[in-house]
Parts: sequence; structure tokens; C-alpha cells
Amino acid sequence: MLLNKIAPIMFMMVSLIACLMVTINVVTAQNVSQDIETACAKDATSPMCAGYAEGKNSATSNNPVKKIVGTVVNLFAFFGGAIAVIYVVYGGFKYVTSAGNAEKASSGRQTIFYALIGLVVIIAAQQLVLFVISKL
Repeated sequence: MLLNKIAPIMFMMVSLIACLMVTINVVTAQNVSQDIETACAKDATSPMCAGYAEGKNSATSNNPVKKIVGTVVNLFAFFGGAIAVIYVVYGGFKYVTSAGNAEKASSGRQTIFYALIGLVVIIAAQQLVLFVISKL
């Protein structure tokens, strides 16, 4: 019985941590691209900067359209991920406070499930768009 009460809370915590890790990775990737750009501006002969001058790397490309689209996609992914986390927490709250009502518990589980599906779709869409941009 205790496991039934603890499991949803653990699930919410793991989901929240996973969402935060994805958000941190997006922010870190942006910082790394800025660091590469700064390093290549100081020493363009570095092997790390191979392809930078040609604009092969979309993160360090001089093409403003690629930068704008990449930034917009990352912003949408960030806010979509934040909304998904809010829905996971809301679904967990509904599940925990269902007080044995099977209908409310089912509603909470569905909210969590659909929020996680939405998060997967957001991440997949972001990665697909960034992949396509990198190949242009």
C-alpha cells in the first residue's frame, strides 16, 4: 500500500529531473557554440575551428537565418518542455489527491502520460529541425 502512494511521487520526481536535464542540455549547447565562436575568432587555425569559416556547423554558422531558426526552435522547445513539466506535476497532484477515487486516479495518470508523450514529441521535433538546419 505504501508503494502505491510513493510510486507516483517518485515518477513525478524522475520526470521533473529528466525535463530539467533536457533543458540544461539545450542551454549548455548554446553556451558551447558561443565558446567555439569566441575561440575561433581568436585563433582560426585551430583544428577545432575546421569548417567554421565555411559555415558547416549550424551552431557557429554565419548564416543569420539558421541562427534565428535555431534560436526560435530552442525557445519553443524550452517553453514546451516547461509546460510539459507543469502538466506532469499537475497530473501527479491529481493522482496523489484522488483519495481512492478510481476516476480521478485514472485522470491523473492520463495527464502524466500525455504530458510525457508531448515532451517526447517536442524533443523529437526540436532535434529533427536542428538536424535539417545543420544539413543546409
